Amino acid sequence: MKRRGYFNKSQEHALNAKGISTKERKYTYKHPWEGILTEKELLWDKVTYERLEELIKDPDIEVISMRPSENNYGEFWFITVLDKRDNKAMTFYGLGFNWSRNKYMTNFKFYQSNIDTEKNLEFKDKKAILAKMYLEYRDTLEKEQNFKEEPDYEFEMLADMADEDYAYSQLKM
Repeated sequence: MKRRGYFNKSQEHALNAKGISTKERKYTYKHPWEGILTEKELLWDKVTYERLEELIKDPDIEVISMRPSENNYGEFWFITVLDKRDNKAMTFYGLGFNWSRNKYMTNFKFYQSNIDTEKNLEFKDKKAILAKMYLEYRDTLEKEQNFKEEPDYEFEMLADMADEDYAYSQLKM
């Protein structure tokens, strides 16, 4: 999958020093999990509960941690996994309440984790992790069904559009 790469200042200077033009470096980014996740999942940075369960069952994927925590968007479960083939870690978060959208989230978003794989990592028991994930998934679905407050659809639509690159052009239409 070709995806536009983003570079920080030092990377920009290094590429400029090598004489690589802007046009040549547009599609140089390759996601570390490109062969594992589908193109659609990489595009939207999102996987379903069932897909994450399938990934965890893969023998080449090990679970490093699963913990409840919060970020700027809400309270979620964070699951960090490691691909043993090339030692690339990924953290998935979901199964929680999204404060900004005022709704429960049953899918998982993900981001690349920086983990020192030279350390002796302690891998978690996959069966226990899958059982805990299932209980949290069922609990989140139940909370979502019992959630009484009417969602603000206009705010949710604007929040969705703010996540996309072409939000401004959609607002002009």
